[in-house]
Amino acid sequence: MNENYILENNGQAFLQEGGEMGEYIRSINWADTPMGEAKQWPIALKQTVSMMLSTTLPVLICWGKDYTQLYNDAFRPINGTKHPTAMGDSAKHTYAEIWDTIGPMFEQVMQGESVGFPNFMVTLERNGQLENCYFDFSYSPIRDLDGNIGGILVICIETTQFKQDEEKSAKLAAIIESSDDAIISKTLESTITSWNESAVRILGYTASEIVGEKIYKLIPEDRKDEEPKIISRLKNGERVEHFETKRLTKSGKLIDVSLTISPVKNKEGQIIGISKIMRDITYKKQEEQRKNDFVAVVSHELKTPLTTIHSYIQLLLAKSKKEANDFNIKALTRAEVQTKKMSLMINDFLSVARLEEGEMSIHKKIFEFQALANESIQDVQFLSSKHHIEFVNCESIWLNGDRDKLGQVLNNLLTNAIKYAPNGGNVTLACKKQAENVIISVRDEGIGINLEDQKHLFERFYRANNEKLKTVSGFGIGLYLVSEILRRHDSKIEVVSNEDIGSTFYFSLPFMPFPS
Repeated sequence: MNENYILENNGQAFLQEGGEMGEYIRSINWADTPMGEAKQWPIALKQTVSMMLSTTLPVLICWGKDYTQLYNDAFRPINGTKHPTAMGDSAKHTYAEIWDTIGPMFEQVMQGESVGFPNFMVTLERNGQLENCYFDFSYSPIRDLDGNIGGILVICIETTQFKQDEEKSAKLAAIIESSDDAIISKTLESTITSWNESAVRILGYTASEIVGEKIYKLIPEDRKDEEPKIISRLKNGERVEHFETKRLTKSGKLIDVSLTISPVKNKEGQIIGISKIMRDITYKKQEEQRKNDFVAVVSHELKTPLTTIHSYIQLLLAKSKKEANDFNIKALTRAEVQTKKMSLMINDFLSVARLEEGEMSIHKKIFEFQALANESIQDVQFLSSKHHIEFVNCESIWLNGDRDKLGQVLNNLLTNAIKYAPNGGNVTLACKKQAENVIISVRDEGIGINLEDQKHLFERFYRANNEKLKTVSGFGIGLYLVSEILRRHDSKIEVVSNEDIGSTFYFSLPFMPFPS
């Protein structure tokens, strides 16, 4: 039975309107269903259908002993993939998976009792899977003029999303309150809006004392510029992770903290606030300081006797060469190589200790790079006869930097190139002018570095996880030191590497004109 047929006949005005579901209801040949032709429906049903099609609330009608269903546009999403089969079908079939729950309720309503619950959970099979769904609903009897009950009016508002959000909020609140870290939220104007119990423990302020105050209350005077920089990074879509700094407690004590800071966004993706996780790392910093102090003391204590040992080795080596004592020459040469390696290692340890104490200073001056490179090559070539260090395209290169510190950079890169190419081969130290910079690179033919290790290569004490490196000596400080020295020259160490082929480490520095 088509729409025109229905609309042209008396008694069918109640089926007008109703959007998509109204049109679908009009397209059904109701004469072939237990409900019969629409024009013969009871007045109570017609009135209820008319109301259903005109309201914006989600409404379902279940009519007769079979609970034949009609529903409107607002109810349609609740059925998911149960539509369109549900329209005109029995509710017993459509909701078979929950009939044990709602069937007795329907019977109550058919006896004249209204039923309703807020946030009622049922497990519906829709959209191809079982879902825990929550609803605010009411079931009411539909009565005719004589008071007889012909069906059930279901008004149903799904609250699943609200319930899920509520549960997420409760879980998040529990995590926040049980966290050992201070968790703080603030506005983009740096006003504190929330403060958990760990924030009270770490920083001393209660929530009532600090919420509504500016975050600057916690920031030392010499670090006030951190806040606008952090907000700027967040607005650019960045997430600030493990940012180590200092903060002030209520008592005025300075503590070391690590901050992880994330933007809080609304549904439109706009940043409306900031969430900050603060970890007290004071004890960790104290442990690091004790370790650095120990390394510095031990390194100093080792350096003096090592210098003496090296001097005696050189004297004995000179004497052995005069006497043409081949055995002594070989033995003393090997001893000299080992003392040279130890000396380089001790220098690195001392540099790291100064770096961690904030005492590493950079003294820049203009110098010729070729002379420095030759010195480094001479120092490192002495350590291995299996490797050939080649020096290319570095003539007439003048740089403005700390000559000694950049010498350490070259020594470390060249030493690593030899260590990680245990079978020997060529090592190339090269220069390439590019615009106003010179790119300096060290390439080896060694075992290479996998991508995962490359991510951590310049972290302090990091050693690549490679079976081939088990016999290679080192403490994982050389490349960390290289990275920090170059950072203080406004540069950065980079690496390109392929396993079993080799690695190229490179950095750039401003090219200086020949000094007059």
